[in-house]
Amino acid sequence: MRTIKFRWFHKKSGKMADWNTTLKECDRLSFLLPSDDWVVMQYTGLLDKNGKEIYEGDIVKGGKSYYIEEVVGVVKYGGLAFAYAGKTASGKEWFNTITSPNCTKDVSIEVIGNIYETPELLEVNNE
Repeated sequence: MRTIKFRWFHKKSGKMADWNTTLKECDRLSFLLPSDDWVVMQYTGLLDKNGKEIYEGDIVKGGKSYYIEEVVGVVKYGGLAFAYAGKTASGKEWFNTITSPNCTKDVSIEVIGNIYETPELLEVNNE
């Protein structure tokens, strides 16, 4: 069973609140949530090849050892499953779903940032 947890990004301050901070400050955060200042990102239940938790909105990189060429994309949620979506260095579209409930670690993927704190990491492949 997948662990359900979230992290939050505060647009005005540019700060990310992790799950532990969220639990400690739950009452205060729940008061602020209706605000457009907060973005909520859900945990996928997967770890990347380095053991880092993968969240919706993360920017991930897949290496040539697994894919035909290096790929960079964003973790998105589409109703039934999480997916990686982006482009290769040569401009080809890339899409890979995360659907197996038994999978807990994706050794082909590395989290390199997220769309809120490091959006420039996507510019390399999406120019």
